[in-house]
Amino acid sequence: MKNIVALSRFHGGKPARWFGNFRRTNSAGTGLFAVLLLAVLCSGCDGLNSETGLIAIGSTVDLAKIGRDPDYPLDGNYYLSSNIILPDSPAWQSIGPDLPFTGTFDGRDYTIRNLKLDEGTGIYPDRFIGLFGCTYSASIENLNIELANSEANPIILSSVDKQYVGAVAGYGERTSFSNIVIRTAGNAGSINIRKSTGDIYAGGIAGKIDQGSVIKNSYSLAALNVETAGGGAWAGGLAGENDGFITNSYTAGNVSAESDTSHNAYAGGITGNNAGAVENAYTAGDISVKNSGAAYAGGIAGASTSNAIAHCAVLGAAINAVGVSVQDAGRITGTAITLRADNFALDAMTLASATDPAVPSTPTTITGISPTDENGADKTSVDLETPETYSDPSGLGWDFVEVWDWDSDANRPKIRQENSSPPAIPIPVIP
Repeated sequence: MKNIVALSRFHGGKPARWFGNFRRTNSAGTGLFAVLLLAVLCSGCDGLNSETGLIAIGSTVDLAKIGRDPDYPLDGNYYLSSNIILPDSPAWQSIGPDLPFTGTFDGRDYTIRNLKLDEGTGIYPDRFIGLFGCTYSASIENLNIELANSEANPIILSSVDKQYVGAVAGYGERTSFSNIVIRTAGNAGSINIRKSTGDIYAGGIAGKIDQGSVIKNSYSLAALNVETAGGGAWAGGLAGENDGFITNSYTAGNVSAESDTSHNAYAGGITGNNAGAVENAYTAGDISVKNSGAAYAGGIAGASTSNAIAHCAVLGAAINAVGVSVQDAGRITGTAITLRADNFALDAMTLASATDPAVPSTPTTITGISPTDENGADKTSVDLETPETYSDPSGLGWDFVEVWDWDSDANRPKIRQENSSPPAIPIPVIP
């Protein structure tokens, strides 16, 4: 009865706002019976594949039915059968904003394009915002998402409660995110999120991944800028906060976080705050906390309460932390901690810390650092543009047979799945 268990987790023991959803998120046994029944009744229809029990999603209409139509339950098993271009208006309403998605979703390397995130149109703003609002004991894989550029029109959040925002899921617990690609339109612009009050957790893939969750073999090319005027901010290239496991993944966009001077802000190339584990990952963007009470900025994690950051590399040029009480900037993580295994960072990277954004400190470089401290070992730009730095056992020891490959154009590693171009997205003709 995982949906019932998940209900209490995501609502603190309180009932969901919309009880109508509960009938669609029954026990695993009842969910299986529903799928089998649909297989009999709809053996010739477009949705359910009677041979496999999978439900095909081939349009915006199909996608929007998940969790809202009895034939598309939150514990169903889905796959994309084509690329989908979402309309400009209205903005996307998250799947499972109240009760979690507990099924499987296989994108089959297709792309969902023009995703515009929104906190919903109900009386109460959604706490969990993404393609999926929240997930529990779910699997989401082989999916490409192209977000609408929100540089000029930021995603506006208004709830006084904590809110979690990610392209794939706002919040994921016991969920596997595998082979995920996040971009913005034309690989330009950024994801801009502004919250008027309360805490915000935001990441390229998920706002937060909790215990038992994993992000693997995935990457984000999107820049991320997160601001809140009355709470804390957690911003990460892949996850705003990581309590799970992130491996064999990378980001290439800049990440920034900003709160008010009474709250903390965390920004990291992979995760804003790491309480789990990160290994075999790299980031190529710049990281900054613009203004906060306490500022934590790091190439892999803004802060880390866990020492489990291992075999990672930071290729970005600058880390900047501005905070009234704390200004912690580090090449690997902003907090001083002895890490589990070797990590590398660009030796020419600059670090800057300040108490007043109007009077920034002079950026400085640091050298001769241990591979297991918060700044990682020095590597030159030539080193970091050499495959052996990442593949050799004496280097990071990454798997360049099954997982990684070398991008000779960018002179840096790439996920091997990038060698297979996803199906082309037709450009709509406007009459």
